[in-house]
Formats: sequence, structure tokens, C-alpha cells
Amino acid sequence: MLLEIISENVRFYRKKTGLSQLKMAYQIEIAPSYLAEIERGKQYPSLKILEKISNYFGIEPYKLLYPMENSKKDNSAETIHTLRFLKQEINEIIDNKIFNSLQLNSEKTS
Repeated sequence: MLLEIISENVRFYRKKTGLSQLKMAYQIEIAPSYLAEIERGKQYPSLKILEKISNYFGIEPYKLLYPMENSKKDNSAETIHTLRFLKQEINEIIDNKIFNSLQLNSEKTS
């Protein structure tokens, strides 16, 4: 029963953020096959992995251990994913501006 709850919750949060198993496994530094087994209810995650998963989604670890009613499933995973995406976009914009600025300075001194 607990294994099914964990697998359902991990799958729910992963899908809610739009991640593939491969990308999520890479992001939390576990083997994709291990994540797939967790989501299929074939393997219990270790406490360390449970903590990595919950930290990644910005939730408390206990939320992965209890069944959730659909109405009680929160948006924290979606919010975290959106914020990570925006942070990446902002960093790319800043990097491009810095690169362009360095190029302009280099051309002026040449």
C-alpha cells in the first residue's frame, strides 16, 4: 500500500511539472531506471532519494508518503518548475547581455 502511494505521488509531481523521467532522474542525480521502478511501484526509494525528490519539488518528504485527494494536491511542484524555468531564462538573457557588452568593449579597444 505505501509503495503504491509513493509511486503515485512521485509520478503526480513529476508529471505536474512536465518533466520526463529521464530529465528528472538527471536533475536529482539518480538512475532513470531507478526512478521508473519507483514510479511503477516496484522499488521503495531510500530515505536519501525520498529527500532529494521532495527537495526538488519543494515539498516536505511526508507529502510523498500519504495519499492525496485530488482536491488537496497543491501547486507547489508546478510553481517550482515555473520558477526554475524563469530563472534559467533570466540567466540566459543576462549572459547574452554580458557577452554582447564584452564584444562591444573588445571592438572599441581594437
